[in-house]
Amino acid sequence: MLCSMARVPMSANFALPNLIVAGAAKCGTSSLHAYLSAHPDIYGSLRKDIQYFDPLIWDEAPLLPALSGYAKHFSDAGSQRYRLESSASYWMGGRLVAEAISETLDEPYVLIVLRDPVDRLRSAHRYTQGNLGRFPSELTFDEYLDKVFRVAESDQRLSQSDTYEWHAADFVRGGLYGDLFQAWHDVLGNRLQVVFTEDLALKPRATLSSVCDWLGITPRFYDNYEFATWNASIRPRSPKTHALATRVNAFSARFWRKHPHAKRSLVRAYRSVNGAAVEQRSSETASHASEYFAESNRDLAEQLATLGYRDLPAWLRVG
Repeated sequence: MLCSMARVPMSANFALPNLIVAGAAKCGTSSLHAYLSAHPDIYGSLRKDIQYFDPLIWDEAPLLPALSGYAKHFSDAGSQRYRLESSASYWMGGRLVAEAISETLDEPYVLIVLRDPVDRLRSAHRYTQGNLGRFPSELTFDEYLDKVFRVAESDQRLSQSDTYEWHAADFVRGGLYGDLFQAWHDVLGNRLQVVFTEDLALKPRATLSSVCDWLGITPRFYDNYEFATWNASIRPRSPKTHALATRVNAFSARFWRKHPHAKRSLVRAYRSVNGAAVEQRSSETASHASEYFAESNRDLAEQLATLGYRDLPAWLRVG
């Protein structure tokens, strides 16, 4: 056990999370965080992607920050049964991050959200062009895939500071779900649960009810809950306008928590004004990417079937 990750007792003045949404990025973690935070038995941190455990992923000599700073994100929590933190980057940290979470926190429950890894890459490309501006706007999806796959298939240690290396680590290597899931499950066992992006989109009420049953809290809260998609990727007509909107959204987190209906209406209006047409990927590109992930998808499907998961999404239904 690392000395910087010693478990700290919970108290009224020093509460750490005991429920983690650990990724994966661009799989719907923002939506799941919002849905769970609305439940009366869950206190969700106002800030998503606290990334407390991220140094274990990127730093060669990692040192985690003081736990007191981590705990401040939950200082407003009341008597809720769960304190929730969601950081999509944790997933690609595999066993090292899973062990750190298990050793640092008090018997935490961990949720992982997964989607078709090819669709995830497309969302990552669109998000980074529009929301972060780290790729040139003229970079096509085919060109993006060529660059990130080339980096991912090298033997180099990848860095968060380089955009292509970050995407190669998170969305290519991190899309090889089989080995990563095995590592997380080895550490957490039945305190780990997988949710699929496709289920969150198509049957959110049933999905959240299943999560509530797993956590031992009432699912009836979601009987009349209005589900909406949060933080979906768009290709904006005006990147500058989108950058401003992103900053306003982050600054107003507390207000949106109290007024979710207002945010949904504003987001719909914003998308109609600043959303641009989405580029269609070529069948050749999709085929190459699908082949790259095929073996890992089969591995994941077999592991999940062994654990009793049923009704898997289409990309995991292998012959």
